[in-house]
Amino acid sequence: MSLCPRRICIIGPRGVGKSHAVRELLPELKNCVHVVGSDLLKAELGKHGLSSMEGLDDVTKDVLRQFASEEMVKLASKGCDIFICEGHAALLPARSLGRAEKAWRKVQVWLGKRDSVYDVSVGFTELDKAFFNEVILVEADPEVIQERRLADKDKQRALDMDSICADMEAERSKAAEICRESGAALRVVDANIPSLTKATLRGLLTASDCTIETAPMFHQRMIREAAIRLPAPAAGQPIFLFDADNTLGPHDASQIILKVIGNGLYKRMKDNFKRGYSHYSFLMHRHIHQRAGERFDAHVQGLGGMITLYDGVADCLRDALSRGPVVVLTAGIPEVWRIALRKHGLPVGNATADGIVVHGLVDGDSGLVMDEQGKETFARAVKERGYYVVAAGDSQIDTGMLRIADAAFVVARDFAEYEPKISKRPEHKRTKKSRRFENIKNERLFILMAGHPRVFQIPSYGATMAIGGPQLSSFGNLVNDALRADYVKKPPADVYADYFPRFLEWIQNLPEHPKNKKAKDAK
Repeated sequence: MSLCPRRICIIGPRGVGKSHAVRELLPELKNCVHVVGSDLLKAELGKHGLSSMEGLDDVTKDVLRQFASEEMVKLASKGCDIFICEGHAALLPARSLGRAEKAWRKVQVWLGKRDSVYDVSVGFTELDKAFFNEVILVEADPEVIQERRLADKDKQRALDMDSICADMEAERSKAAEICRESGAALRVVDANIPSLTKATLRGLLTASDCTIETAPMFHQRMIREAAIRLPAPAAGQPIFLFDADNTLGPHDASQIILKVIGNGLYKRMKDNFKRGYSHYSFLMHRHIHQRAGERFDAHVQGLGGMITLYDGVADCLRDALSRGPVVVLTAGIPEVWRIALRKHGLPVGNATADGIVVHGLVDGDSGLVMDEQGKETFARAVKERGYYVVAAGDSQIDTGMLRIADAAFVVARDFAEYEPKISKRPEHKRTKKSRRFENIKNERLFILMAGHPRVFQIPSYGATMAIGGPQLSSFGNLVNDALRADYVKKPPADVYADYFPRFLEWIQNLPEHPKNKKAKDAK
């Protein structure tokens, strides 16, 4: 899938006049695709019987924005030279706050109960940050924006000056943050004088030498090159892609090592990911590891020798190696997992002919940023080469890879109930902020995977399962379930039909179970 060279997002506070200026210039732009972000979002809402984002929970909003972002990627892959999206880096509510409500919110900010007086939602997804290589911020004086909002009777927008100034500041700060993290070019266009706005935009949009390779674009190119170095597949040959941390075993190597090293590195890692799972977050993640100093390598060797794998993983990897290449893609420390796999008697090498290949983030000068888009890039590249892709992962970072795969396996690490159909999500899910979303965002993963034609879940141990998630499998059955010709997709996992029988069997096999204690005592 080849994207057009110039992918531009034109943003600015509502009512600044960007849409009017862009529409006047569109006839002058050759081979251009133009979309409005809100129109794409409305189309996604309509597909699920919804009319507004109001009242939806954060997970559902995130998924809908993801679908809209993916639609942009498809449109930018159809042979155009320039792709333009009108949108927003940040959004404030359309209504104005009353005087009493504003005063109370200021008190809450002072007390530390709120971050700001106004509710600001981020308009960019992590995919958007990796997709756009140019951002144009259209700005005007607050009085000009207020005048234009007053003149537009068709749209409901906040009209007080405080809201307008907050809207401008939110767009400005988020635009700077996005471009600082991704390396996309940021241009600012004045919109006070319409003729000047049009002339400036014309110059920016018609320039022929403005293709910019952002940091995500550079790393995705490196990832594609790594995928291209794999041997050409035989007809229908599978390739097996595995996440490492919490997928192959119940460990997060980075957390363990940074906790042991100390110096505040673990806290820095946690604080870093509060910004989300963006490409920049993972670059910072690697930088935090590099600050660990000389002790880092010694801890990697020690931890690699202590890592245990989930039951059945070693045999699963051996079975997979007999069928095709096996590649581990980790957003953590590859060397830990190379050592761990060798400890379990598995061959590991730099090429698939020598054994399992492990690519990842914290890997010296050869590290590859395996964030969600990075893993998806690798999976897409090998699929385009003709491989039948089998993938296994456990979290949001693995979502892109799992969705590209022909057969996908989600490792369920806890017990939870999910409603993957957006139109049927229960009312409490639409109004309450989900704690799970703040942690590993499994709800997002299961919603996005719900429509996959060949998806399974692998409970990591007996008490775990995603109720409402995909049908059950195991590491022992992974290769067979991925390749079997008689596969039939089953209904979502159920408490009574799937969880209770499996949980009771697990309880009965525990060493602490009375029957097992008696058997042990008898020996």
